[in-house]
Amino acid sequence: MLRRILLVLAILGAVLLATEEPPELDVLPLPPSMLTVRMPLHVLTGEYDLLVSMAKIGNELGLTSETVPCDLSLRIDEGGVAVVSQSVTSITRSSEVGYQNTQQYRAHQPFHLRAGTYNASITGGAKCASAAARGATVTFEKQEREHILGSLLRAFASRAFLAVGLLGLVALEFRRRPDYRLERP
Repeated sequence: MLRRILLVLAILGAVLLATEEPPELDVLPLPPSMLTVRMPLHVLTGEYDLLVSMAKIGNELGLTSETVPCDLSLRIDEGGVAVVSQSVTSITRSSEVGYQNTQQYRAHQPFHLRAGTYNASITGGAKCASAAARGATVTFEKQEREHILGSLLRAFASRAFLAVGLLGLVALEFRRRPDYRLERP
């Protein structure tokens, strides 16, 4: 009976782990003035926003609010038809990854996408010179406001079920085997 429970836990954990599907989002360099970068988007249903990452300047310990003028044109197509078309005029600093010395800036213009595959085009404007000089990259980020706790719980449960199931099965196998002693010549 215990063996079946452990086997079910291991299978359930493996299924939950296998069905975790993070969106496949590329990271591309921020396009210079009047140039365009294109990327495919394979996304799950949800709210997304434009995310620009760039090198940190200075040694400030606190994260202060900063708005950088940056005009970008964003267009997301599905099958040749525009689903989202936005014009971004500025980006606002929202987080920092300290060990990478990078800061993340968001456009704060979220848009909704259904699950599927899209083609995204981002065209740079003339006011993004400071971001481009700092080696900025651009991508999209899924907004996880209401589902973050559920996602974390699912990720933890899948790994816990798999670990408990597999380790329990291994322990049962060792306990079940007869005691083989090392024979001496």
